[in-house]
Amino acid sequence: MERHVALTLRGDGTSLDDDAISATILQARRIVVEGLTHPDRRGPDGYATARLLPLSDADAT
Repeated sequence: MERHVALTLRGDGTSLDDDAISATILQARRIVVEGLTHPDRRGPDGYATARLLPLSDADAT
């Protein structure tokens, strides 16, 4: 996947494999959802009740 080259081919020990990249992107999406969710749309635990839909490779283009 050419869009991951900067994160996967680093030679300085900070490279990420595909699973780590996927986890990082998912965490970033969750952070954005939490930041954008109105307080009225949060559950009793204070977290957003929105669900994240899975992304396919076709969504990335």
